[in-house]
Amino acid sequence: MRRGGGGFSAMELRTDAYHATKEKAALEICGGGFDYTRCSKNSRLGPGAYFFDDIDRAIRYTKNASHLRDHRCSVLSCVIRCSPEHLLDLTKIAQRNELKRVVAVIVKKTPELNNKQAESVAVQMVSESQGVGVVKMIMPSGWNRI
Repeated sequence: MRRGGGGFSAMELRTDAYHATKEKAALEICGGGFDYTRCSKNSRLGPGAYFFDDIDRAIRYTKNASHLRDHRCSVLSCVIRCSPEHLLDLTKIAQRNELKRVVAVIVKKTPELNNKQAESVAVQMVSESQGVGVVKMIMPSGWNRI
């Protein structure tokens, strides 16, 4: 997913990923790329395009996610490229612990938010403050059924 022109540095990160979506959206993405203004606004971690690192999990998601299961769906194979400073890697303990600290502050200051909501706000806050364009995460245990 490239936003804007220009090349990438030798330090770029590259990963294969899979995006599950409705067939109509898949055709639009293939024709014109990802339109970030049309990304889901109500996802657990806030607005954005979401990807799986496992094609089987992406396929299962099309069958189990309530907003997809009654539609014809596609899974797009993508390559995500970004520079290290634009990645929030929640598979790394230090970055995950930092996010947990932000979530704790949000929950303390905004008790009407549950942990999932606070996590979404925290990811958005950290991403915006650090100029992050890609968030890599471990699938939460509650999502293992997908």
